[in-house]
Amino acid sequence: MQKESNSKSLEIACGTGRLYLPLLEKGFDIHAIDISGDMLDILRQKAKSKNIDPIVYKKDVTKMDLDEKYDLIYYPFNSITHLSELENQRDAIKNIYAHLKENGTFALDIVDNNLSHLSDYGRMNERIKEIDGTEYKLEFWHSNHSGPIDKFNWNNRIINTETRNIVFETSFELGLIPKNQLKLLLIDAGFEDYEFIHNSENGRFRIIAQK
Repeated sequence: MQKESNSKSLEIACGTGRLYLPLLEKGFDIHAIDISGDMLDILRQKAKSKNIDPIVYKKDVTKMDLDEKYDLIYYPFNSITHLSELENQRDAIKNIYAHLKENGTFALDIVDNNLSHLSDYGRMNERIKEIDGTEYKLEFWHSNHSGPIDKFNWNNRIINTETRNIVFETSFELGLIPKNQLKLLLIDAGFEDYEFIHNSENGRFRIIAQK
């Protein structure tokens, strides 16, 4: 992200501030929204420890009604796939378009739903990490789809490898949003100028759209 004078940005689905807070520390003028009040509470605690004053709102991107319009709105980390229903995806992109200034930019990061990604369905993946002298194993896998593959459950859990206790686990529904569907969503919202940039190293697309 390049800093421009008098430029104001909005981060969608900021969570606990993993991306948002370091950008604030660098002097960027950014507001942020997230649907989870618990995550925003953690973000505010982290910001307080860094003497940062964040401007964040507990909002649903499909219904947000902020008073501001922004030069840049960005939706990072594949977060749009948490909108597993087409209607919600459509409402989100339309709402983002409405909150952009004229000539404003929308940036979206999303996984490339190619065949190699889909072929991983149901396979258990593992990672090992040591934290404060304790070794943990992260397990993650897809599950629970039927019919045409437009959404699935994403499951993950963290296990203490010594005690074998599960210290954290969660499961949530994600949507698979094909490239052509994204194009239609952008056009439907009003975007005419957009570019898809593929990163073959991490299997993601970055979409840059101009109002």
